[in-house]
Amino acid sequence: MSAPPVSSGRHGHAAGMVLCWSGLLAFFGALPIPYAVLHSASPEVSTSGARLGGLLQYPNAFGAAMAVFLLERLFAAAQGYTDSSTERFGRKSEAGGAVLSSRRGEGLARKARAGEGLPSGRTGSGRPGFSGRGGETLPTHLAPVGRGTPANRPLRGELLRLAPLFPYAAALLLSESRGAWLAAACAAAAALPLQRRLALPLLAAGAAPLAAAALLCRGLAALPAAPWPGLPLLAGLWAGALAAGLWLGRRAQYAAGRGRAAALVLAALGWTACGAAVLALASARGMGPSSTVAARGLMYRDALRFAAKAPWLGQGGETWRSAWLAIQSRPYVGSQVHSGYLDLLLNTGVIGTAAAAVSLAAAGWLISAHSRRLLSPFLVIVLHGAVDFDWSYSLFGLLLFWLPALARADAVTAYGHSCRRLSALTRPAAVFPAKLLPAKLLHAWRRSRTLSTTKPQPANHLRGKSLASNLLPMKYLPGKSFISKHRLGDSLPAEYLASEYLTVEHVSAGRKDGCHNLYLLVRKLAATGICVLMLALTLLSFRAYRSEALYRAASSALQAPEAISLLERSLAWNPLSPKSALALSTFVEPEEREEILAAGLRYSPINPALTWAMAEAVSEVGTPEEALYWLVRGQRLDVFNSVKRTEAASLMLVKGERYLAEGDAKNALRCAEMGEELLRQYVWLAGETAGNAGHNDRNFRFTAGARALYEQTEALKREASGLKGNGRGEGAYAFRRR
Repeated sequence: MSAPPVSSGRHGHAAGMVLCWSGLLAFFGALPIPYAVLHSASPEVSTSGARLGGLLQYPNAFGAAMAVFLLERLFAAAQGYTDSSTERFGRKSEAGGAVLSSRRGEGLARKARAGEGLPSGRTGSGRPGFSGRGGETLPTHLAPVGRGTPANRPLRGELLRLAPLFPYAAALLLSESRGAWLAAACAAAAALPLQRRLALPLLAAGAAPLAAAALLCRGLAALPAAPWPGLPLLAGLWAGALAAGLWLGRRAQYAAGRGRAAALVLAALGWTACGAAVLALASARGMGPSSTVAARGLMYRDALRFAAKAPWLGQGGETWRSAWLAIQSRPYVGSQVHSGYLDLLLNTGVIGTAAAAVSLAAAGWLISAHSRRLLSPFLVIVLHGAVDFDWSYSLFGLLLFWLPALARADAVTAYGHSCRRLSALTRPAAVFPAKLLPAKLLHAWRRSRTLSTTKPQPANHLRGKSLASNLLPMKYLPGKSFISKHRLGDSLPAEYLASEYLTVEHVSAGRKDGCHNLYLLVRKLAATGICVLMLALTLLSFRAYRSEALYRAASSALQAPEAISLLERSLAWNPLSPKSALALSTFVEPEEREEILAAGLRYSPINPALTWAMAEAVSEVGTPEEALYWLVRGQRLDVFNSVKRTEAASLMLVKGERYLAEGDAKNALRCAEMGEELLRQYVWLAGETAGNAGHNDRNFRFTAGARALYEQTEALKREASGLKGNGRGEGAYAFRRR
């Protein structure tokens, strides 16, 4: 019998190859993709100055995706070699029962052709097969296999497993994602002990592609990543990796003695070269604590502190994106929390995070139960998602669904293979000498035999009363009371003549049918509820989509009236959109602006942009107390922002000058004092930030413009105090300012 084939997952790898090759072509300049390559002169960010991000536009997430696809194909190649080896030895044993040499197999084949084979339906090895007894010939797929001659393996399947390895490995190394490298290594190390028989095939299958990928990275250090020198190098290394991988895989599995040992030594050297290249890239970026690791530590502490405010149910979607400016303890830059688990904790709380953990555990159990070769790519997603924001991409959500589905497909394939083996065991070889019975036909045949051998009990009401003591009248069953209206001598319809009385077993079966009907009703109600929920979510998604489309159209509008009309329609479709409200507020007067922003803040109360726009609007038309309230609130939602803190003092200065020009010295003095207090807080916070040796990615400091504002505020304060004490006219300060 042939070994069950490994599911290829072609549709998933079609997407993987699109991601991989588009990124590689963009890296070599052959395909223009914006932001596909991250260029940086900092050695902490990139060793070579360029990191591959591909269509994801983020090297760490791109590297994690490439690690998932690479490990899936790598373990599939190892599984394919193992299955081929098992099939080879299995065929030899089926041809002669524990064959140890080709001479023994040929001898048993001659005996089978002479009619001296093993009993039909089973071979001497205990495996299903067909011998030649009774004049039957031995099938061709059970022909003996000589030593050193590989079994007939489809080259196409082997190429499908080996061909993607080099592109995936090259893309993974060019991403320079240390987290993806470490996650891939840990995932492979954790999954390999559960399937130790794949160790040597894995060593042989991955050596050549990984060594070629390492050589590509070292070659690009000497050659420019341009289409002419880069693409021929890429194509040549791919062809060489594929040919060397085929040779190493076959020699390691089917050669014997020194040939196999030499192949394994070469494979070990290939893995060593790849490991040395990875270590060289990692050491060039620094092996000790880096600034990015320290920044993520700050993010994690701030996120945990903020999650404690709503621990059970969280604070809704995109909590970190909308609140990170307000909760950060240092002026770092990071609109993503760089941890999928912390993001879930912030959005959904402990309950939602526990539900997600149970779902991940169920997916891992399903993969482990049906196809353990998929454990390593699954573990890459689980591990790397803890230290980066991979789960913000829909791609990784699809991968979390794809891997269990692929494991289930492998299980179904293996089950169909076992059903074919079972049919060979149960059906006589004389009836089906050369092909196996499908599983559905086997089930129907068994059912027909069971029904045909069951002896029917008498059921007629005239003959069955004395023969069966456990018969109940049919009229006592639900829905059958109309039978009792017929008298004994009346003729009944033909369909009821043989079923007037039923056995107790039939009665219990009827009760079970009732429970089954209730179960079906519950399932229908649940399906209806799910459909209604999905319809509601679809409508909400459509409204959000229409609002987003109108917002984009307004962004590209050339005339202000057209933009206002489009933004109003966008808000009508989705009143929850803060950017539509913010954009519309820039086209209207301050009074209307305040109303629009207040409506937006009802849905997004901690949005920094909306809050600051509200502060600017109130500072023009509101009282000094109202202006100060919104300015302080806007600063609390964006703590380490030098521009906003300087602008807040400037707004209070302008408002005080306006009051002083109108002759209102009291409000002018209050505005000057409020502006001075805002600047004093700014000076204190800038000093605290400069005194602590930590991250200051936002360059938060007390600027020269703020110093000039402080002097102007002091002058306004003196003028307002003098005007208030001397009672001078309203034009005095305005004249001096001019």
